[in-house]
Amino acid sequence: MMRWYGILMLGALALCACSTPGAQSPDLAGTTWRLTSFGDGGAARAPIGTVPIIMAITRDDAGGFQVGGTSGCNQYAAALTVDGTSFLARDVAGTMMACVEPGIMEQEGAYLTALSAARVVHVEVGELHLIDEAGTTLLVFAPATQP
Repeated sequence: MMRWYGILMLGALALCACSTPGAQSPDLAGTTWRLTSFGDGGAARAPIGTVPIIMAITRDDAGGFQVGGTSGCNQYAAALTVDGTSFLARDVAGTMMACVEPGIMEQEGAYLTALSAARVVHVEVGELHLIDEAGTTLLVFAPATQP
């Protein structure tokens, strides 16, 4: 009887390992997202300004990922590694126009810092969440059209 129980448990564990939710991220290449909030839940705050913060994810010629878009005033780009749910934006660079709308430059800096700190991507019904190593949601996006 114990032998059958052990076999059943191994089978159940194998099935669970194959169907673990969140282990695989959908293919993000070719998707475009509009920032809806910094953070999540009670501490969330909406972006300010008239220019939306956009994140477009594409594939480069070598098959890797790139990310870029508008950061509220300027354009930005970065190399991107996405593997399952891990997310790493590297070498984030942007144009350097001065923006006169109050708070925009500070918001842009906060956005690029959060993008660089993100380590996990989580996509759920109509939203993309970027999360840091501590499990804190940094940025929340909704689907958008290409800017």
